[in-house]
Amino acid sequence: MPENKKEFRKQQIKFLTDFSRTKEAQLESESLYEKLFDSQEFKNANSISVTVSMGFELDTKPIIERAISLNKQVYIPKTDNLTKSMTFVRFIGYDELIKTEFGVLEPGNENDTLNPSDLIIVPGLAYTDDGYRLGFGAGFYDRYLAKYRPRTISLANSKQVNLSKQWQIDKFDIPVNKIITAK
Repeated sequence: MPENKKEFRKQQIKFLTDFSRTKEAQLESESLYEKLFDSQEFKNANSISVTVSMGFELDTKPIIERAISLNKQVYIPKTDNLTKSMTFVRFIGYDELIKTEFGVLEPGNENDTLNPSDLIIVPGLAYTDDGYRLGFGAGFYDRYLAKYRPRTISLANSKQVNLSKQWQIDKFDIPVNKIITAK
């Protein structure tokens, strides 16, 4: 077991970066999209919140595009490092996004916010069997989920699930309602 969350997070990012370049990862991504789009949670949601993916993460562009094509409102997280808080801002277009100091794409404005949307697709690096996730370390999602208790789904490839013994679950960690897996 890694010494701590920080160490495991680094290991998992490297592992997922390598995996993301494989044909298996591409096939699993297609399976995840199909399962999400077939889920009642996605079908019943009028508003969906999702990050704009980067690097090794599951590409969220197909999710954003499908939601928009179905006339669902799409919201993208915007973080505030001073207050360590997050809100969701209506997605207007990719050209409206700005890159934060951490390299994450976020809305440049704070107009048309929604807290919470009908469904939040929560990102993560790894997941336990009972819905806990290892995030990226800033705690934005856990604080948000603790405050609003929205309906949540995470999408996990085969390299991200069943990792219960790999890191310590803390009292402030909030599990997601459902994990959709590739297999």
